[in-house]
Amino acid sequence: MNEQDTDNRSVCWRSARHARLGLACAALLATLVPTTSSPPAVAADAASLTATERCSAGETPDVTQTVFVSGTSGQAFYPRAVNPDNAIFPGDVVSIEVSGQLRYNSKSWTGPEGTGMPDANGVRPYAATATWDRLPGGPVGPPLAAVDLGGCTSGPTKVGVRLRYGINEKLLSDNAGGYTVTTRVWRAPGRLIIDRTEVTQGVQDRLAHVALVAGKRTFVRVFLRHQYDGSTSMAGVTGTLRVTGVADVARPLVNSQITSLTNGGDPRRLSNSLLFAVPTAALAEGTREAVVTVTPPAGRGGGWSVAQHFSVTFGPTTSLPVIGLRYSYHNVPAELTAARSASEPGLRVQPGRWQAANVALWGPMGAFAENVLPFARLSVTDDAPSSAWGTRSFDCEAAQRPDDGLRYCDGYQDAIAWAKRVADQECPDGGCLVVLMQPEVSDGGTGYCHCTSYRQGTPRGNSVINLQWERMLANQGRTLAHEIGHYYGVVHTWDDPHFHFSKFATIGDIVGLRYANLQGGIELQPERRLDGTSTYDLMTYQPQQWLSVYNYCRIMHEVKGLNPVCAPGWEQ
Repeated sequence: MNEQDTDNRSVCWRSARHARLGLACAALLATLVPTTSSPPAVAADAASLTATERCSAGETPDVTQTVFVSGTSGQAFYPRAVNPDNAIFPGDVVSIEVSGQLRYNSKSWTGPEGTGMPDANGVRPYAATATWDRLPGGPVGPPLAAVDLGGCTSGPTKVGVRLRYGINEKLLSDNAGGYTVTTRVWRAPGRLIIDRTEVTQGVQDRLAHVALVAGKRTFVRVFLRHQYDGSTSMAGVTGTLRVTGVADVARPLVNSQITSLTNGGDPRRLSNSLLFAVPTAALAEGTREAVVTVTPPAGRGGGWSVAQHFSVTFGPTTSLPVIGLRYSYHNVPAELTAARSASEPGLRVQPGRWQAANVALWGPMGAFAENVLPFARLSVTDDAPSSAWGTRSFDCEAAQRPDDGLRYCDGYQDAIAWAKRVADQECPDGGCLVVLMQPEVSDGGTGYCHCTSYRQGTPRGNSVINLQWERMLANQGRTLAHEIGHYYGVVHTWDDPHFHFSKFATIGDIVGLRYANLQGGIELQPERRLDGTSTYDLMTYQPQQWLSVYNYCRIMHEVKGLNPVCAPGWEQ
């Protein structure tokens, strides 16, 4: 397979708006080697061919990459990066092609072979050089004449290396021109390849546009594959994650071992990629270095582990304090109780009364909202945590809906008016958020945002959300998160002319990561699910929801005070 190089360098940015805070982004070294499409079908006897045999037979290399060694800088690497990881391992074979002209004084030029008497290593002055180099560790042997590596050349037999290209001259300042070096690599059968890493706090895209929030749970997904060795699958691959300055070594979550596939597998599955949790000690604001190391099972891939270094930047932390109010109903008619007690647990507690929602519901509701929204901490302070009946009781004012005949308590409107008064009493200067949890249950997502940035807030500039709680644990918090989106001025997708990720309002080409309120621990949220259904943006009324990069970053940018900023291009 011909793997053409793509420039997946660290994605990092500075925000003029928050320049004093330094970097406010997730900087990722996206590839150890370039990301590729699925490899072509492999002949049945291909596994019997070594990398040397494939090179000698003229087969297409697995990697082709070109760099320019400037006469004044005098250095470049394979893989192409400022300080790349090792990418050539025992059993791999390289072939180097060098061209160009170097001016080494005011008027004299030479080609890649150099000119004059060779040194002890057989390299002429001003020649293009190639040095086997290890990270960490430095050179493995002396500089070689790059033109001498034009055949099928094996690297060192005991360590993984990279190639450092240079010019055999100490004084570079008066040079001009330079050399173009093309590196072709044939990998040994079974070689593991890290295609990319993804650092996510729940919402991220392939280009790492989404900024990271200090103190928020963070995960690293490692996408890998292997060189065909007679099998398209390799079970038993494992790995580690280390962060500079942190003693803890992270081990894979969900699956301690995964199965590598030659085509990289499906990013919607956790069985073909490794998943790590970034240690809590590494989540403080600032930039730090991390490294993932993946290891093949015994007897495969030559036993060589492959590492990828990358940097992670956390912007300022974010939090959302919420005042929580609960209430109950009295004067509930017997016919309403009879009609709805089977579905409403609060109606079965005491005749004529409808008990408040359980105070414990704030936990899972806040956990989901904290997971899907750009907050490290979303805290709800209940006004009457020890009361099963909430802070107040309101007359049910029983009514009946004309469309379906459903009997309900219209007294919730009195409760909303009360919640607005409480908000203004608690926060006379405005800017507070009160969430009023009604006694009623609704898995359909019933809520409303009386917010300063969406519709209308309170007289003193506070906001109130009223909502009915969700029965199923997996749904709890979805309505809260949706209404908080409105609190930050985000409208429904059909009302936003700039929402263009999908005409069907899906989350776009990303795979979200959910950890809140799940029995299994971690669940991926792809745009197109394995069962054929879709995941829609949270700001819709669809059943399966997550946040798109577009709306996640919109909310992040509306958080008051100092906050991380997504990289330019997030809105595309």
